[in-house]
Amino acid sequence: MKTSSSLRKQYRNLVKSGALIVGTCVAGRGVVIAQQASAPAKASEPVKATEKAEAEDTAELNNWVEFGLGGNFLNGSKAQYQRQNGVPSGVYGGIESFHYEQEVGKKGLFSIDGRGLFDNHDYSIKLELSNPDKGYIRFGYDQFRDYYDGSAGYLPSNGLFFVPNDPVLAVDRGSIYVEAGLTLPEVPEVTFRYEHQTREGTKDSTIWGTTTLTPGAAQKKITPSWLTLDERRDIFSLDVRHLIQKTEVGIGGRADIQSNDDTRNTYQQPNQGTTSRVLSHREGVDADMYNAHAFTDTRISDRWQFTTGYSFTTLHSVLSGERTNIPLGATMTGTDTRFTNLAGGSELKQYVLNLNLMYTPSDNWQIVPSLRVEKEDRLGEATDNAITGTATQVVSPITVGSSSDRGALFVTEGLDIRYKGVTNWVFYVRGEVSQDQAGLNEAFRTNVLTAPNLFRDTEWDRDLQKYSVGANWYPLKSVNFAAQYYHKRSDNEYTHDPDSTSNIPPADPTRGSDRYPAFFEAQEFNVDDVNFRVTWRVLPNLTFVSRYDFQLSTVTTKPYEVAEMESGNTKRHIFGETLSWTPVNRLYLQLGGNYVVDRTHTPVEEMSGVMSGVMLASPSDYWTVTTAVGYALDAKTDLQANYSHYRASNFEDNSAVGMPYGAGAKQNMVGASLSRQLSKSVRWNLRYAFSSYRDQTYGGQWNYDAHGILSTLQYRF
Repeated sequence: MKTSSSLRKQYRNLVKSGALIVGTCVAGRGVVIAQQASAPAKASEPVKATEKAEAEDTAELNNWVEFGLGGNFLNGSKAQYQRQNGVPSGVYGGIESFHYEQEVGKKGLFSIDGRGLFDNHDYSIKLELSNPDKGYIRFGYDQFRDYYDGSAGYLPSNGLFFVPNDPVLAVDRGSIYVEAGLTLPEVPEVTFRYEHQTREGTKDSTIWGTTTLTPGAAQKKITPSWLTLDERRDIFSLDVRHLIQKTEVGIGGRADIQSNDDTRNTYQQPNQGTTSRVLSHREGVDADMYNAHAFTDTRISDRWQFTTGYSFTTLHSVLSGERTNIPLGATMTGTDTRFTNLAGGSELKQYVLNLNLMYTPSDNWQIVPSLRVEKEDRLGEATDNAITGTATQVVSPITVGSSSDRGALFVTEGLDIRYKGVTNWVFYVRGEVSQDQAGLNEAFRTNVLTAPNLFRDTEWDRDLQKYSVGANWYPLKSVNFAAQYYHKRSDNEYTHDPDSTSNIPPADPTRGSDRYPAFFEAQEFNVDDVNFRVTWRVLPNLTFVSRYDFQLSTVTTKPYEVAEMESGNTKRHIFGETLSWTPVNRLYLQLGGNYVVDRTHTPVEEMSGVMSGVMLASPSDYWTVTTAVGYALDAKTDLQANYSHYRASNFEDNSAVGMPYGAGAKQNMVGASLSRQLSKSVRWNLRYAFSSYRDQTYGGQWNYDAHGILSTLQYRF
């Protein structure tokens, strides 16, 4: 019954999409006929039959409808296949694409674009009536589906893997909108848009549940967790812009109103008798965001241009929720704690100012200094009634609360210089410096009637620097080189006032009690990147593009009462090559490949004793190969073939003592298509694809083999 109901729903969606497209065609055609009927009649002129036939034969066919029918058939993990490829398994079909346009008057144009595929949950339609001298009005509807895999972690040491009742999860996203613009000459240009967005369905969550079905007594968080979404969003925007002498001025506003009523569900101790349970709690968020913005763009002279921009945003959110479904008789742990009457929310005020000045002293120089100032204030608080004890022996609720107050100021100066005074060369230098400050007050109470259990005042200072220098060289018409060096440095210093609520004696009495959770006094991030690109047209029909990129990232940390150390470094080499070759007019060949060498190291991987093997070096090497071949069998028939390969072999199983990281996977995809022009207005296409995925990280649980076939028929009119 459920399957037939689903099929009926999909059929109804397809019928509705088709009816909507046909109906709008009729309505649009009616508008055109009405306008043509109101126009003054012209004297008719005799036309010879042969001339009319020739005109019809050479007329451009701007409208079309394309029907498609296909299917994806697989053996293996359906959830992973759909998540990776974004398409459903099984049969699907409908209208691949539809386009209809008709002139209205001398400059007006009415158009319809649509799409509707049953069982793919892919529907869209857009109607537009426009005239460049007057304006436009546009209406549209879109719906598409994102696929997810509901499975969670995998423990290689004993092959432990929990599969939910239905690992195939999906979220449908919908959007309906109307937009209108006024583009009359010599008057301000006005644009208004309203959009209603929805998000409904189920997706996986990375906040996994616990199990003790593991070697030893330790719990592992590898059991599935999922979110059930029910979200609504309304967006209104209005923008006005106008040219006043040499200055273009714009002003606008935006209102964004959201309402989310989601639930988070987690398997706890599955397959463990009476301790097995599903924890579920509701997470509600209602938020209103309002924004006002303005800009100016002034062409002071041929050499000078000045632009400004300002934005103010305010946001207010309200929280709600509860968790009350712990099974009776179950022992409640910290993870299982019930709560009711979740309340609270946040407030945000953000101010942003941008100033840019472009100076062109000559045709070879361009200098652009810039300034950006951002101020941000945030307030947040939350309370709930926490219920502890066992499900059959509940302790009276205690009101738990937390609050935070954050203020930040970001000031960024930038300079961009470009020079092209040397023949066949272009040089550029970019720099950006930012001075950032923020303060955060946070408090937590296990009982709002008592003093805070935790209170901390943190001051944060950051100096951020970004620099890049590069050049493009064109020594020959067939050869060009590009090189760039990039450096980014971020110095972060944290000052934490004492936490008087802790009872652990400090090593330094002047610094207050223990630092939890403020472990760091300072952190420094450095990124250096150098890259090269060479494009070489060896022959008129043969081109190579070679790329190399090297990146070094380091993190230096100063923990509290510990000497400064390098807490992590990453080295990455990226090699890329692309070849395009057309040996004869009928044949073309494209070949591409990338090889990435990526290594991340931390001091923990060198520790011995109980920490030995807990954290390993984290290699993320992989390589890809893609090929495409096309051949014109004759003037009306084209044949294409493609192949792609992905390989990563960095997985190392240390699950007995720690968390295994690294990817181990192999994917192959091969496909072919045949396209035939049956007549001037009819074109047929047939595509076949085979994909294979082999996964090591999850012990083969995500493996699949899939065959896909699709046939389309396009009719132009």
